[in-house]
Formats: sequence, structure tokens, C-alpha cells
Amino acid sequence: MGLFGERRTAAYPQAGTDSELWQYIASIHASYLVEGPIDDPIWHAFIQRNENRLSVAYSNSEFKVYRTSAETAH
Repeated sequence: MGLFGERRTAAYPQAGTDSELWQYIASIHASYLVEGPIDDPIWHAFIQRNENRLSVAYSNSEFKVYRTSAETAH
């Protein structure tokens, strides 16, 4: 996605609390989070618990792209 969107990308940490994941998201200045079928269950659970802090920018039958902001991460 980063290649086609001409954006920098990063992988999410494999462990951590919601607070730690939000700190990581803020530290890399992530504008979008992506959820797909091969993601780790920790990522799916994190997204589900935090859907109220995200807005869906794109979705299809396999992927969802969520918009986030620095304000959301705090």
C-alpha cells in the first residue's frame, strides 16, 4: 500500500497495551491504520476496541483503512 500510495509505512508492534500501541502510532505520526485478513489477532482486537477513535477511509470485503490523527492517539 505504501508503494502505490507513495507513503511511508510501518508494521504494528506484536504486543502491547492499547496505550502503548497509541503511543507507537503517535510516535510514527501515522495518519492511517490498515486492517486486513492476515493481521495478527492483537491488531484486530485493538481496532475493534478503538473503532470509536477511528474513521473508516476505505473498505472492501478484505481490508479496512482507518483515518487517525495525533489528537486521536492521546
